[in-house]
Amino acid sequence: MTTTSSHLSSDRVNLLDLKEWLRREFLSFFEDCPGKKLIAWDKQLTQPLGLIADYRVLKERGVDKMMDLRELTDTRILKKEDLSDVSHIFFIVKPKLELMSLIAHNVLSVEKELKNEIKEFHILFVPRMTHLCEKKLTDLGVYGSFKKNLKEIFLDLIPLDNDLLSMENSQLFKDLFLYNDPTYIYNIAKSLMTIQSLYGIIPNIYGKGKYSRMIADQILRMRREMGHNQETQITPKIDNLILIDRNIDLITPMMIQLTYEGLIDENFGIKYTQLEIPQEKIKKPNQDDKLNVVEMKKSIVILNSSDSLFAEIRDRNFNAINPVLSRTAKELQQTNEEKNRLQSVSQLRMFVEKTLKTYQVKKTSLENHMTIAEIIKELTMSDEFFEKLLTQNDLLAGLGGEKPNSYIINSMSRGEDIYTVMRLICLHCAVNNGFKTSLLETYKREIIRAYGIKYFELLNNMEKSNILNQQYQSF
Repeated sequence: MTTTSSHLSSDRVNLLDLKEWLRREFLSFFEDCPGKKLIAWDKQLTQPLGLIADYRVLKERGVDKMMDLRELTDTRILKKEDLSDVSHIFFIVKPKLELMSLIAHNVLSVEKELKNEIKEFHILFVPRMTHLCEKKLTDLGVYGSFKKNLKEIFLDLIPLDNDLLSMENSQLFKDLFLYNDPTYIYNIAKSLMTIQSLYGIIPNIYGKGKYSRMIADQILRMRREMGHNQETQITPKIDNLILIDRNIDLITPMMIQLTYEGLIDENFGIKYTQLEIPQEKIKKPNQDDKLNVVEMKKSIVILNSSDSLFAEIRDRNFNAINPVLSRTAKELQQTNEEKNRLQSVSQLRMFVEKTLKTYQVKKTSLENHMTIAEIIKELTMSDEFFEKLLTQNDLLAGLGGEKPNSYIINSMSRGEDIYTVMRLICLHCAVNNGFKTSLLETYKREIIRAYGIKYFELLNNMEKSNILNQQYQSF
């Protein structure tokens, strides 16, 4: 969990205001309940909520214990010893039916074991409570145990950096473009209304795509319901809102990212600004190591604009970051030499007060990014990476034609990662504006042959969502 939010501050739109609003909304649920509290939550929510309020803040509001709800099964259900001195039990979950069953199982166990002790149960749904979840709780016989303590935490747009808000919802594309379920349209519109309540009404809305139009219409409807008096209270800080359906451009997400941050995300994944590098990937220094790679102190690194070095190199092509790393190393060396030249106590004290903390932060940052860069360099210098990049460039140039790409077919034969293969196939399809029937069937047949029938549903879903599609033929 991050402990500082200074990176969210910006001269354009200060996202600290949004974080503070989300923080107040979240913490109000605990402030309204006196006494000690226990939280049992879906572990998937710990990181996004950790960006809003860390454990120290929750502890100040009486949170005594936190537990992973998915681990509270028959072998480790809530016991009497877990609830000593606890007055309130909070379940923080996404609206999933399997989690309702876990909650009911624990509530019934607690009520049976603590017959004479009064415990208040709460469920905080992120982002919304559903009728199906209410019905499930009723069917399991625990709906009455919560009284009026079923609440919603509207956490949709999460501030990750000073210019980045994210819903962090991996199901969104599937629900909209595969199942044609517009449920999230309301969530998106409500989130954008929250932005406007903090930063003023956005005067101009532009969009491209069916769902963008639906979101824009929903926003205008909400504005009319809100009334004109509230609209004029805040001077607008945002001039334009541009909405674009993801399926308008299916080429970009299929391409290999070549920036420093992009390659980190490609190879390890960045979740909620956190990078977790497997320990086996961290190269330890030794006397024979000519590259002089330093060992990272932690395998988890925070990547956002609070790290000035990362802010400078994150959007650069990976091959262009070495000069920045070299310059930073020289600056640190100069600072160290200046420190060694200090003689008086007053000079040392001044150095400690003004320079030491910054020096240590920069040194740690440089060590981390040198290590990450060496790991990424090793991956990008492989023959496999060059072949994949060359194939991508050929497909983008329109050289893929209407025949199966030889690299893609060979990758299937070698058992390469299915999602790497599918990205290249989807890129081929998007650039060609669809496949001829024979080419599409060839790719599908080869995938089933190489990876098994279990991927038939994936292929079918990709066709339904129009990621893989056939060329329109006019007669």
